[in-house]
Amino acid sequence: MSTLVDGLVTRGLVSREPSPKDRRRIALCLTARGQSTLAAARRATQAGLARLLAALSNEDQVTVANAMRALRPLFVPRTEEEAEARSA
Repeated sequence: MSTLVDGLVTRGLVSREPSPKDRRRIALCLTARGQSTLAAARRATQAGLARLLAALSNEDQVTVANAMRALRPLFVPRTEEEAEARSA
């Protein structure tokens, strides 16, 4: 994991910041370049997914959209504690 993070730091995508809550921990923060890179990757992913879903019938597209809405809560932390637990 450390090697991966070192590479992201070297490429200017993230920075290491001391945790304000626990001096033993280091937080990883996206840099401006990291935010830009992430935004571009998200746009490309969304465009690719849109192309794939366009091949489906309208009924199937609705089914997929409903399934995605049902699954979303499983991937989005509801509290800060839950977010920290997922990152540990």
